[in-house]
Amino acid sequence: DKDGCTKHVEKVIVPVCVSLVDKNVKIALKVDFWVQRKARGRKKYRSKVEIAQELILYLISKEIEFDFVSLDGAFPTPDMFTFFQRNKRLKFTMRIPKNRCVITTGGKKMQLQNISALKLTRNTREKTIKAKLYGKTYFFTAYKRKKKFGGWETVFLVSNMNLSAKEQVEAYNLRWPQEKINRTSKQKFGMNQCQALALSKQKA
Repeated sequence: DKDGCTKHVEKVIVPVCVSLVDKNVKIALKVDFWVQRKARGRKKYRSKVEIAQELILYLISKEIEFDFVSLDGAFPTPDMFTFFQRNKRLKFTMRIPKNRCVITTGGKKMQLQNISALKLTRNTREKTIKAKLYGKTYFFTAYKRKKKFGGWETVFLVSNMNLSAKEQVEAYNLRWPQEKINRTSKQKFGMNQCQALALSKQKA
């Protein structure tokens, strides 16, 4: 919803999808909708993290087999880490903010972007270390990727899978087909330009 006077933009409704993917195929299985709190009401409101958890549990309830869950940067919250700790058989990889603080093996609390063991120099494209977050040990990966309009950026991942740095990046990048759908729906189909606040119209 874009305010014509202030130009302020706020999200009203966002689709949250669960898909089964490998290197060649993407199969969309279920979609749900996050709706802002003031439209849904405080009692009925569900966060994107809660919706994602419900979709993952849906796959399990249908006995759909998958190796791991790959999530974007909207999901590395304390609640999501607690969810994975409760469901210990679930493997995951997620993007995580570069300013997130972790406890290194030396016992120091540092932001990911400041950890020397994750610095990517010269032609190094990815590195992985172990560190603690919320009292548990995870694998943290830094990797370089090309920016849309040239140049490079460093992206950080968190996972509970013991993989090489290159394999960590490959696992996370299986999300790419979904990202293309998100971009196309916004750029070509105008999904982010709907001014209708009624939920039925937004869903349509």
